[in-house]
Amino acid sequence: MTQYKIWDIDRNTSTVYTQLRSELFRQYSTKDKKGRLTKKQPEELRDETTGLDLGIQENDLWIVSVAVQYDLRFITRDKMNHIREVAKRVHAYDLIEIWTLPSSSPDMSASESPLNPS
Repeated sequence: MTQYKIWDIDRNTSTVYTQLRSELFRQYSTKDKKGRLTKKQPEELRDETTGLDLGIQENDLWIVSVAVQYDLRFITRDKMNHIREVAKRVHAYDLIEIWTLPSSSPDMSASESPLNPS
């Protein structure tokens, strides 16, 4: 396992995560007809919004938070449009690459096929 670097999740990671998630909440949570949050009192502002409501996977958000914190390139097969937009706006982070599997030739199975950046 010495060939892989394990990146710590610490307070700085949680700060990045919180900044990204709060921007996702601000942009994609349910609002009233005038575009305002429907909760008015501080005690009502407890965030019960799920990742599904925001169009994200929570694990993806944590992984991207680590990538932003350490300025790492993040490679995925998922589109993650909401996370990509928010990471770029909040942290000027644009190191997310979306890779796809090429069409398999008759002699090559999908598991043998290398990933290609799209």
